[in-house]
Amino acid sequence: MSKIGSATLSIAFIILLVSIWLWQPNLLPYQIVFQILFSFLLVFLYFQHKKRYQSQQFCPITLNEKGQWIELTQHQSSWQITQSSRMTRVLLFVHLQSALSQQHKWILIFNDQVTDADYRRLCRAILYQQQGEKP
Repeated sequence: MSKIGSATLSIAFIILLVSIWLWQPNLLPYQIVFQILFSFLLVFLYFQHKKRYQSQQFCPITLNEKGQWIELTQHQSSWQITQSSRMTRVLLFVHLQSALSQQHKWILIFNDQVTDADYRRLCRAILYQQQGEKP
């Protein structure tokens, strides 16, 4: 997992955990029990998410400048980057449309998950799609 993504996730969980303990006192009967249960549930979900993400296998892809994204798995699937994709200095929001069906998906790519050259290549593919749609 990206260091930036991991830090963002950790901060979000800490904020949620703190917000549970900032409830107005005696708002609910047995409030402390609810707070403890919600806290344990939140901590459990946090570690489940981290465990699941660490065991996740990422498939290799090929990408050309025109935004054709091919996942190199047993069932090779072809996708096209769409004009809905967005770029920031830290994160790419890549919107993919299936070449064979109406399926689509979003992929978030932090800049520390790929090499600088690959990040720039993805940015160029997104720009190509966005400029290609203008009249």
